[in-house]
Amino acid sequence: GCKRDKIRRDVIIRNKQEGGLGLFTFADFSIGLKNMLNYKIFDPNFTHTWKNIVIGQLKYSNYPIISVENSLVRSTDFSLTADMLKCYREWKHRAIADGFTVNQCIWDNPAIPGLWGKVLWDVVLISKGVYYITDFLNESCSLLVYADFRSKWNLASEELSKDAYSNITLALRGYRNNILIFRDFSKVDETISLSRIISPPTSTFKGRDVRDIMYKCTDPNTLTPIKQWCADLNIDISKPD
Repeated sequence: GCKRDKIRRDVIIRNKQEGGLGLFTFADFSIGLKNMLNYKIFDPNFTHTWKNIVIGQLKYSNYPIISVENSLVRSTDFSLTADMLKCYREWKHRAIADGFTVNQCIWDNPAIPGLWGKVLWDVVLISKGVYYITDFLNESCSLLVYADFRSKWNLASEELSKDAYSNITLALRGYRNNILIFRDFSKVDETISLSRIISPPTSTFKGRDVRDIMYKCTDPNTLTPIKQWCADLNIDISKPD
């Protein structure tokens, strides 16, 4: 019969600084590689013809952030582009911290429908850079009232009506209070979004770094083998020499 792994796979795939061996599965390698291709879509220094082809296959070529965040392609026939966006979606859900929820892009998101099931869409707000759930929250993680939202984003009443804003907040409340799952807005992880990939902290950001974000690492000193070795040797590694 099948033998159990002697070392948990989620341990050996951690980088060496986190007590692992830095190994990876081929599936995870593919996720890292394809998300670096997603990065190329937004890299102003990357001008290959391939980039224009991919952008042209997005549902909203003028709004690639919305298309990538919500996996929107013009046709299912564009299998490579669809697979790239699928890998980004999987990366998000695996990178999210335990107990937290994804910071959804609300525009044309089937999980956040507007009145009568229509997609949410507002060109003015999109032009202001308003994309995510957290863009509608105050410091207490509650939905901003109409006046405060306009003040936050410097909007005139002609640019956003009260009815239009009510439609958005009703959709967000419906998403939060879903009958199957309650999504606490205070647990929205705004660090897991395209900004984590398209605005890397270093110029040497690679697929390996994308993979590492997926791995939920813990202090290696808390691993069972390490604790057992410490007990056997009667040492406390939490205390420096």
